[in-house]
Amino acid sequence: EGRSYSDSAIQAGIQKLINHKLLLAEAKRFDVENPTESQVQEELERIQKRFTSPEVFEKALRQSGMTVEDLKQKIVEHLIVDRFIDQRIRFFVIVLPEEISRYYDENQADFKDKPLEEAEKEIERILSEKKEKENMEKYLSKVKTKASIQVNFE
Repeated sequence: EGRSYSDSAIQAGIQKLINHKLLLAEAKRFDVENPTESQVQEELERIQKRFTSPEVFEKALRQSGMTVEDLKQKIVEHLIVDRFIDQRIRFFVIVLPEEISRYYDENQADFKDKPLEEAEKEIERILSEKKEKENMEKYLSKVKTKASIQVNFE
């Protein structure tokens, strides 16, 4: 409805969807446990709270062509993929103290007068996220070489 997306935005969206489907397939292959009904309900409530009222939430669902059950299924998939990422990607991310020190030294301007001890947790988070992203890209690259991916436009 009046929106136009760039080719790169469309490609990024397609890539994100492909990655999600590949990770979901991998999660099933590794028999990742399904979330409980209460976990799904908790996530649904968290999403609903982003809207100003239940009516606005329902309208947004209708506009996207989804039902609450469709959304719950998406939530289940999201939680399964997230659990898989925890078990197969995040679990193996280790940030060593010397990496934190090196990052602190190389990015001194970002921390102004903060001593290393105060910046340590923030640096660890930054480096963990960076390593997680790198590990995810490597993992997806490996999975994509084995996968048969077909994108159909209608």
